[in-house]
Amino acid sequence: MRLSGEVLVSERLGAERTVHVRTGAGVLAVRVDAGIHLTPGDPVVLRAPTSALTFFGPGGDRLDLP
Repeated sequence: MRLSGEVLVSERLGAERTVHVRTGAGVLAVRVDAGIHLTPGDPVVLRAPTSALTFFGPGGDRLDLP
């Protein structure tokens, strides 16, 4: 998967940072190493193998994809 987007929020949580990114597919929450410094407005490109992703339905339930 590869998506371009813009950082909305970047919050350090211990050894990780949670980053909310606005993309063409919607807003995604991404966990990255806390040493990666991102600020709102920064452009980013997200890349990850599909096997590393977790999907949730509209009600917040985890979706088990084949």
